[in-house]
Amino acid sequence: MGLSDQLHTVRFPLADLIVRDMDHTLRAPVELAGVTVAPSAATVSVFDSSSVAIVAAAAASDVGGVMTYTIPAATLPDSLPVSEGWRVEWALTVGGVTLKARNDAALVRRLLYPVIGQADIVRRLRRLDKNARGALTVQDSQQDSIDESFLEIQGRLIEKGNRPNLIMSPASLRRSHLDLAISYALESMGPAFHELSKDWRDRFEESWDRLTFLYDTGDDGTADSTTTRRSGSNTVWLSS
Repeated sequence: MGLSDQLHTVRFPLADLIVRDMDHTLRAPVELAGVTVAPSAATVSVFDSSSVAIVAAAAASDVGGVMTYTIPAATLPDSLPVSEGWRVEWALTVGGVTLKARNDAALVRRLLYPVIGQADIVRRLRRLDKNARGALTVQDSQQDSIDESFLEIQGRLIEKGNRPNLIMSPASLRRSHLDLAISYALESMGPAFHELSKDWRDRFEESWDRLTFLYDTGDDGTADSTTTRRSGSNTVWLSS
């Protein structure tokens, strides 16, 4: 199969969660054979849960080889009801061919953000950032490990019917996020650390099984209860 026969990748790691009353930037990274491909032109449309076009075939801009469009805050006023069922549709011109790509979306009150940073990884694995007596060493920032582990956690939540933006106790995710980020960090340090990486992956699975959090089922901005928590590994409600 030649490169011309291969399908391009349009990278949408998660649904587009669009926050009301804020500028929101949409991106459609296109890749082939591990290389970013810059479309010669692109348009994007955004539809709400009733299939009404909030943005209609707007021209996107090339930003570092990635087609990008920013929805202005004025287009997303607080008067719009938060809801799932939105969608983003792209028309990307690559090599004279139009790639039509779609991603699901939702209009939300706020986002869920990562709850750990590099300092947390360093503290958990003491001397992880020091090259002494064979100690574990991080040569570069572990932002990739933090980001990738956060994507996996959000994906797991969504698979179980838990929308990340409706979690009202983000700190509940700290142990799971940290365990998985450390596993990725160790894996990136080479074969000598792969077994240790697996140990931390096992820790992550254990902490995930224990994970519970406060949740806003009604999407009204408040937790359903301050004493009843939802489980990350299933959709059973647990009372404390």
